[in-house]
Amino acid sequence: MAASAAAPAASATVLAEAPPATAGETVFSAPVGAAASAPAAAGLLQLSSTEASWVDVRDARGNVLLSRTVQPGESVGLNGSLPIRLTIGNAAGTQVQFRGQAVDLAPRTRENVARVELQ
Repeated sequence: MAASAAAPAASATVLAEAPPATAGETVFSAPVGAAASAPAAAGLLQLSSTEASWVDVRDARGNVLLSRTVQPGESVGLNGSLPIRLTIGNAAGTQVQFRGQAVDLAPRTRENVARVELQ
């Protein structure tokens, strides 16, 4: 009976870690060495990291699109309702593209933490 009680607890933990998906929001992720044209890097917003960087991305409704550490060499593509708000915990090690254009994080960065709103 103790074994069956442990299984639901493990499932609940997995569900709690993954934010619920909503219509129109997509998260794509490509590991190190993936081709730049791979669909995993697609999306309205693209993040790539040269150093480990904690990233929190929320859409217009406040839904969490991404909230985790992006690993060095990883690329993540996101879609969601505008405006999209980002908090990037290692701005120096993170590149952001929005609608195919590079976003300059420097003017929005204080103590290596960038706070950006994209429309």
